[in-house]
Parts: sequence; structure tokens; C-alpha cells
Amino acid sequence: MTPGQEQQAGKLLSEAIYQEEVNGELDEAIKTYQSIVQQYPDDRKVSAEALLHLGICYEKIGMPQAYDTYQDIIEKYAEQQDEVALARKRMDHLRAYSDDIDDKAEQHLKTGNELFRQWEYVSAIQEYEKVIELRPNTVLAQNAQYNIGQSYLKAGLYEDALTTKITPMELKLIKKPPTNGAIKLLVVCMTLLNALASIKSLSSIIDGMTVCIAG
Repeated sequence: MTPGQEQQAGKLLSEAIYQEEVNGELDEAIKTYQSIVQQYPDDRKVSAEALLHLGICYEKIGMPQAYDTYQDIIEKYAEQQDEVALARKRMDHLRAYSDDIDDKAEQHLKTGNELFRQWEYVSAIQEYEKVIELRPNTVLAQNAQYNIGQSYLKAGLYEDALTTKITPMELKLIKKPPTNGAIKLLVVCMTLLNALASIKSLSSIIDGMTVCIAG
């Protein structure tokens, strides 16, 4: 790299850090850090520091790419000892945080199951919703979503049960898929709701005919 390129890379890094830490413009900072890594790969010190800050930005906005970004520093910039040490530290922090969230989600799922067995369906649903909030788009969340549907069924809230959607792909991931009895119950509920809808529709037609005749 020429001295001019090194100076420009350093200037961009300073601008990105200002965007991140002073202005709080994380989206703009992310773009700048990515640009530095792409445009100045030969300035390994600056690139490693840009990647480190990129990972921190990802952390701040809750994006899972943070962990992989720190892993890239360790694997591709091993000679940059300061950045590697900081990347390892932040990876340890992310692992500890993730384990803590998993423990909390599993506890809410367990509590929900206990409440379900005690027929406390509304309270069980509240626990299952906490699982989904803590760990969305995971097997735990899919189990919780399925259990919410079951809780609605048991509580007699059939319309709510039918709005609790589980896709076929999600169903495969659920550790305890629904029993034949549960499926039959759901089909019965759907049949009843369809029948009620048909009755309401027929009633509307009859009312309309009555109005026409009266007219």
C-alpha cells in the first residue's frame, strides 16, 4: 500500500468510529467498516480493527453476524494480537449471554408445561410467549408455539387455537409432535367453525330474501 492509501484507510476508520460511538449511526458505520475491509485488505491492522468494530455494531443491533465476524478476525488476522484478544473476549461474552438466554427460555417452557398439566392454560400461554420472545425462530419457540395452540384448545378457545399457525417444516422440528388425538380434536374444531360460518352465511341469505319478499 502507498502512504496515501494508508492515510485514507485510517481516515475512513476514524470516520466510522465517530459514526458508531459519537453519532450512534450504526447502519452508516457498518457500511463504512465493510467498505474499509473491501477497499484496503492489505492494511491488515486497519482491516482487523474495522472488523472488530463491525462485530460490535452487529452486537448493538442484535444481529447474529457478530459472532462470525469475531471468528473471521481470529482466523484471518492471527498476527493482529490486540484485535484477536478482544475478539475472543467478545465471543466468550456472546456465548455466556446466549447460554443464559437458553436457560431462561427452557425454564419458561418447563414452567409452562407444569401450568398446562395443572389446567392453568392462560398462565401457561404467558410462559410459552416468553419462550418465543427470548428465542424466536428456534426449536424451543416452535415447541412453545405448538403448546400455545394446545392450551387454547384445552381452554375451549377454538378460534384462537386455529390462528396459532405451525408450518409443516416447523412441525418436523418439534421434539414432541401432536398426537393423533390432538389432530382429531383440531379437525373437529375446524369443522365446527366452518359449520358456524356456513350457518351465519345462510342466515344472512335468508334475511336478505325476507327483505326482498317484504318489499
